[in-house]
Amino acid sequence: MLKYENSFWDNPGTGQLPRYERGPQRLYEKLEQGSVECEELLAYFSERIAVEEAYAAGLRKLAARPLISDGFGRDEGATLKTAFRGLLAESINLAGAHSDLALELQSSVVQPLRSFSTEHRSRVRASWRLIDDAVRRAAGELAQVDRNHRVYTQKAAAAEELRLMESPGTLQPPASAEFEVKARASLAVDVPSAGMSPTSAEDAADGDVALQRRLIADGGALSSGPGELDVASIVLGNVALTRHEFHVMLQRMQTEVPQHDVRFGILGTFRGLISGESLAGWWCTNYPTVVRGEADATAVGQSMLAQGFLRFMGRRSLFQSRSNAYYQWKRPALDFQSDDDTADVSDDEPLGNRQALLGRAVSYERARREADEASKIYRTSVLRAEVVRTGLEEQLTNYLDCMEVWELNRLMHAKSTLAEYARIAKRPVAAELAIGDRLEVYEESVKPPQDIQWGIEAYGTGRFTPHPILFRPHALSPAEFQIFG
Repeated sequence: MLKYENSFWDNPGTGQLPRYERGPQRLYEKLEQGSVECEELLAYFSERIAVEEAYAAGLRKLAARPLISDGFGRDEGATLKTAFRGLLAESINLAGAHSDLALELQSSVVQPLRSFSTEHRSRVRASWRLIDDAVRRAAGELAQVDRNHRVYTQKAAAAEELRLMESPGTLQPPASAEFEVKARASLAVDVPSAGMSPTSAEDAADGDVALQRRLIADGGALSSGPGELDVASIVLGNVALTRHEFHVMLQRMQTEVPQHDVRFGILGTFRGLISGESLAGWWCTNYPTVVRGEADATAVGQSMLAQGFLRFMGRRSLFQSRSNAYYQWKRPALDFQSDDDTADVSDDEPLGNRQALLGRAVSYERARREADEASKIYRTSVLRAEVVRTGLEEQLTNYLDCMEVWELNRLMHAKSTLAEYARIAKRPVAAELAIGDRLEVYEESVKPPQDIQWGIEAYGTGRFTPHPILFRPHALSPAEFQIFG
């Protein structure tokens, strides 16, 4: 039997970090649909109450109509008038039955359902906020693992390349090496907003890895000193670049991203501004493997704001990929110089080849030490993320089980509400049957012959008595008058 606790999980595939966003989000949308269904039931019952109240008011108005003076207003004692008065009285009774129906629907159906719906929606949303925060925190930890893994892999690959340069005949790393290089596909991990502080990774690392901590936690630009290998010294959201790569990226952006002249009220017109939408589109087009969507592009833009390369023309502190959000290049971006600008290296050349050209003078021992430090940070972040993962999965299991109970409770409550509505809706039917029986009595009480007699007695003027016309000749006695009829 299918249950919530084993039906709302993501399966990202082999070799991918776990994801937890889609399942709870889909379930929350379904639970919100349940709240909307409750609102629809409430709307129907409320309109039914309004219809019943309007019908009752119309019946009362019909029963209160005055008798016409030239009609039933005259015939006191006629059986038809008595029946008509009974019909008006039954209209009042029927109005009372429908008024009682409206009142009982309000008290026994609408009010309990509204109370339940409000409580159900509030607790579902409160639970969702808790689980959503937990999922976001876990996504941040997983994103940190992915960033640490990329830095570690780059440093380990650079150290291995240096080892092969120093010992061309050796194909395997020496036994003393504390790191390993594995072929691994890029991990697709959602990057949290740039405003979030990832410094929790620093508290668990060793004290001798401050350089790598600043690289990952601060996302800043770490300069390469003499004899250092320049690997991923600039971190912008989900993009790790060398200083040379970042310098080339800045030059391309300043020439390829469209610029605008925008007027800001009394401040005048600012020239050479770029929109957040254009920046995000450029990053997604030129770095599709790591900037996979708007969220990744927003994280890159926020990193450039935080590191002082961009200035937002307004009051906001968060990067927005909108067409009406304009940004200006700051002096650090315009004056940025790479340590290897004069090197004869093509930007389209693979990273491993550039490292080979730039790192010929770097010792293998130093590169190996940096790789070991990166490995420690990577391992620490994996351990911490694993603790977060197991805790989140236990929390999600409890959440899914609880939501199934709540959804079942909502459906049962809706069923009981419909049963109560059906019970109440029968009452006017019983009242109308009784009224119909009484109306039949009124019909039987109408006696047309009796009303005829009553009309004669009430409005008759006398019995019929013939009065023939006499022919009375002049000068003759009454005895000589004649009758012709």
